[in-house]
Amino acid sequence: MKILVVANTYPNGSETFIRAHIEGLVRRGHDVTVCAKRADPDYVGEPIPGLAPPVYYAASNRSLAALNTLAVCAAALFVRPARLATALGYLVRNRDFAALQALSIMPLLKGRSFDVVHCEFGP
Repeated sequence: MKILVVANTYPNGSETFIRAHIEGLVRRGHDVTVCAKRADPDYVGEPIPGLAPPVYYAASNRSLAALNTLAVCAAALFVRPARLATALGYLVRNRDFAALQALSIMPLLKGRSFDVVHCEFGP
């Protein structure tokens, strides 16, 4: 199965169960991809060879996140206008930078599809 794991911080030294979960999925032959807002700057662990999934990080500054989000919106305008309107409405109502960061990852995942999206505590 193709599995996307969404986490706030990855890898994170204080939440080793998330890393163990991901490594277990990889050991079982699943194609795992991780998206996170950031990496833990204090993390000192080494990835186990062959068990390190690709990790994509959200844009950390607002300008880059906004630019990436504009690219996503332009692409979605003609394909799924109703979903785009819903997403933009959420951003405008909540002024949520986390949602903007989440959208900023979309161009990195372009062309990929997943069977399962698993969120650890939400982004």
